[in-house]
Amino acid sequence: MESLNALLQGMGLMHLGAGQAIMLLVSLLLLWLAIAKKFEPLLLLPIGFGG
Repeated sequence: MESLNALLQGMGLMHLGAGQAIMLLVSLLLLWLAIAKKFEPLLLLPIGFGG
């Protein structure tokens, strides 16, 4: 249990702000649209990876 706690603290998720979490969700949404739905993949893949 201590190693799991140390892993979570070392990943930096405790310092994730609201704006950063929203940006991660937006980039994951763009990647999902590009890969799963094949919606403009040449445009959305680079934008999603840049986020």
